[in-house]
Amino acid sequence: MVVALLSLIVSVSGVAYAANKIGTKNIRNQAVTSKKLANGAVEKENIKNKAVKRAKIGNGAINTGKVADQSLQGEDLIAGAVGSLQLSDLGVTSDKLDNNAVTTPKLADQAVSTDKLADQAVSTDKLADQAVSTDKLADQAVSTDKLADQAVTSGKIGTSQVNSASLATNSVTTSKISPGQVRGADLGLIHSRTNTTVVSPGGTDSVLQTCSAGERLINGGGYVTSPTQGDKGLLGMFATGNTWVAYGYNNTASNQTLVVQALCLED
Repeated sequence: MVVALLSLIVSVSGVAYAANKIGTKNIRNQAVTSKKLANGAVEKENIKNKAVKRAKIGNGAINTGKVADQSLQGEDLIAGAVGSLQLSDLGVTSDKLDNNAVTTPKLADQAVSTDKLADQAVSTDKLADQAVSTDKLADQAVSTDKLADQAVTSGKIGTSQVNSASLATNSVTTSKISPGQVRGADLGLIHSRTNTTVVSPGGTDSVLQTCSAGERLINGGGYVTSPTQGDKGLLGMFATGNTWVAYGYNNTASNQTLVVQALCLED
């Protein structure tokens, strides 16, 4: 009985001793497989710094909720890495982009379509100069509500990217044109349209000339044909709508001709 009791004590003590002596060197390589780990057993503290390499990350494992705001910068992306399929609809919001992070080589052609952008997401500080070229935009991708106010500055537009088809009707107003930019070669044909009336001696009269259809009045003139008086009998001139008016008097003893001239620009 005593011998049996002693054997039991030694046996139990030996198991406890063995359990306390199992360390890393006692575990064979590849012995701990996925099914040996309980769900939730691997916590943040169990993962060595920089242990998670690209090959360890499953496709689609990292979504927008896993990325800290402002954590991705331009140098973190390889050229063409972000295509349309890699972005969830409205997944790219302004706070996810570092300033100037999105440059032309980072975008696959046609990657940025209108459903990929949150309203007001693209502000001027998010774009590198010359970053947006024509081939980076899907047709009709940039609508008014996608642009922050004052977002499109001259430096953001590639050379020769704005053509006639890019401009809305009547979008170029006088305030949009710098002084001295419109030259004669930029204008349509200018026609000189004239009309006359005869003014009796001692009389006063007026004459007018209207531009033809498809023309607009840009200026005008007038004079009296008296050999001795010239335009000294001209009292005044003015524009009314698309018409130029001249009025004058005749202080000679014979009939005189009052001439009006309208300068009309073809539309």
